Amino acid sequence: MNKVLDNSQRAKSILIIYYILGCGYLALLVSTYMQYQMLQGNIFTIIAEADSNDKRQLGISMFNVLVIIIAIVFFIMWFRRAYHNLHKAGVKGLVTTEGWAAGAWFVPFLNFFRPYQIMQEIWSQTRNYVKSHGGDNDFDNQLSTKTNSNTILGFWWATWIISGVVSNISSQMIKNSPTLDQIKNASLVQMLGILLSIVSLVLIIIIIRESQKDQNIFYNVWKNQKDNTGSFNLTDDEEILI
Repeated sequence: MNKVLDNSQRAKSILIIYYILGCGYLALLVSTYMQYQMLQGNIFTIIAEADSNDKRQLGISMFNVLVIIIAIVFFIMWFRRAYHNLHKAGVKGLVTTEGWAAGAWFVPFLNFFRPYQIMQEIWSQTRNYVKSHGGDNDFDNQLSTKTNSNTILGFWWATWIISGVVSNISSQMIKNSPTLDQIKNASLVQMLGILLSIVSLVLIIIIIRESQKDQNIFYNVWKNQKDNTGSFNLTDDEEILI
């Protein structure tokens, strides 16, 4: 199927989901701070409020887990199509096949660096294609100029990995915290993990928004070329699968 596909609707969908997830993270941050404040009180206050605190924390956490699962599905759909489009446009020298844009996230060790490499290529090669194939239509002047790719992609990937590590540490601390002071420390680590997750989320939202602007131009450049040479259309069902 040698066709570049519009990725804008998938970008809109994942951004909406990420905005919802951001609200969930903020709610969890506030709730965890309330838990930490509760733990500063006397033992009678803690006993009286512990049940309602646990129910609140559990409810918000379950909501966030559900949204995260949905976000993973929609992000990979956007991510894979963006990489698919580079392949179908004939971009040479890409680090891997389009299928690995989805698969690399689930392979241990590979998922520490391959998705980042693919995201770098989506960002840079999309822009390079526009610059080299835009012709006299001034498409390259419409490319995003708001962010430095190496800086923002590096910060996003670093905060995403570190937030995952910190969140795992806080989960283990919560499970193995027999004393009140240890529970307090676990709450502080949990808040740090949530803050890092929020930073990572803000960065990926910026990346998707800016990258999609470039992908829209990329799509128009490719489409203009195909309009001049002739092309074929995929059915709606075929487009959904890619």
